[in-house]
Amino acid sequence: MDSPLHGRIRGERSLMAFPLFALSKNAWIKLLTYDHAMVSIEVRPPASGVATIYDKEIVLYIASLMAAKLEAGEASSRISSSPHGLFSVTRSNHSARSYSRL
Repeated sequence: MDSPLHGRIRGERSLMAFPLFALSKNAWIKLLTYDHAMVSIEVRPPASGVATIYDKEIVLYIASLMAAKLEAGEASSRISSSPHGLFSVTRSNHSARSYSRL
């Protein structure tokens, strides 16, 4: 496993407080914003739309890899991983269909 992410990320409910994912399978072009106290996050979608709730695990996995690099003091804009690493961390099926869907 190449991610420092531990625990369950599938079905993680605390993320629902932050509107960073579209809740639809269809392309969502709408600007997503989150404002709370001194934190403001804005997600500007490309033409293909923002990440959907179905992409959430992938986004969290990549964010965990980025956080690990920052904590290690590595200033790199390149993240490398494998589908196998993602599937292991998210406890997803390692089937050919999973690789195809990814």
